[in-house]
Amino acid sequence: MKGTILTLLDCDLRVSEPCSRTVADLSFYSRAVKVPGKGAKERVVPSGEATRQALMDYLARRGELPGQRALFVTCYGET
Repeated sequence: MKGTILTLLDCDLRVSEPCSRTVADLSFYSRAVKVPGKGAKERVVPSGEATRQALMDYLARRGELPGQRALFVTCYGET
């Protein structure tokens, strides 16, 4: 949950935007998140170190979910 909230606030995203993100949309190296923009364009939004760390902690706790591409999932591994 912390990763979701920090991503929303730090990246100035709309509430629906993190819900449609996949793990592949993250770049830990450049601390950025790809999000859909207007007109079917994608934009790359920078994030801070605290957000990067929170997302890394979240993904470590979440673990691998075979067949699941969504970044944020429920406690049951579903979107």
